[in-house]
Amino acid sequence: MPIEVERELLRKCRAGDWEAYEPIVRAYEGRLFGLAIGIVHNADDARDLVQDSFVRAFKSMELYDPARPFLAWILSVCRNLCIDFLRRRRFSYSLDGDDDEKQIQLPDPRARTDRATLDGEARSLIWEALADHTLENMGVEYP
Repeated sequence: MPIEVERELLRKCRAGDWEAYEPIVRAYEGRLFGLAIGIVHNADDARDLVQDSFVRAFKSMELYDPARPFLAWILSVCRNLCIDFLRRRRFSYSLDGDDDEKQIQLPDPRARTDRATLDGEARSLIWEALADHTLENMGVEYP
């Protein structure tokens, strides 16, 4: 995406224009997915984290410095969400040791409850933007 186009879209996003965010999502979702899958090693979790990254970034647009590259900023948002995800997952244990069905997930008291606080409209808009980008369409093969 040309830098001039990106800057104009980001300016509109900072003004609260949700529709200007879709081309941004489409331009960078593959890069974020690649980062997330490399960290969490699970496609479903990676897709959720990419979605959460875009929602978080849009809601925090006032923190973005337009003088710096947007891709670097949103990648750091995604990376931090992935690390928080892994940190929360680390606080789980199994009652049996072997039986996954009896696994209990303990919340990390230091972790934020981002998913619980996300706006439903923002989630649905991001899901719509990501809907056409399945793993198969992106050429990702998995067992």
